[in-house]
Amino acid sequence: MREVLRNINHIIERDSKDTTYKFALLRATIDVIQEQSPWIRKNDNEAEIPLGLLVLKWLEYYYPIIEQRLPQKNGDNFDTNTLSFRKQYQEIIDAYAQNSGFELFYGDLLKGDIP
Repeated sequence: MREVLRNINHIIERDSKDTTYKFALLRATIDVIQEQSPWIRKNDNEAEIPLGLLVLKWLEYYYPIIEQRLPQKNGDNFDTNTLSFRKQYQEIIDAYAQNSGFELFYGDLLKGDIP
């Protein structure tokens, strides 16, 4: 767990400022804290946020970006492979597009029931 938090800290402090995943990570962290998730553990001056909560938020944020085929950087086009998980996530989004889209996807995700 400490290694994961070190990696998150590294992303926040050192990676490029124009990457959407960095803002998604910050936004997810803030949202989870503001929602006062019962899964957050507080110890003295530290708080532990389960990585799964951040992943759920990240999937929520990126769904419309990938669904609408939005580029990730200025001058980018959608087909540029700037997101390592774009192809796999696009397949999931395409499958759910035939049904209720995001609402059904997110419900299945929370239940752990993605086909």
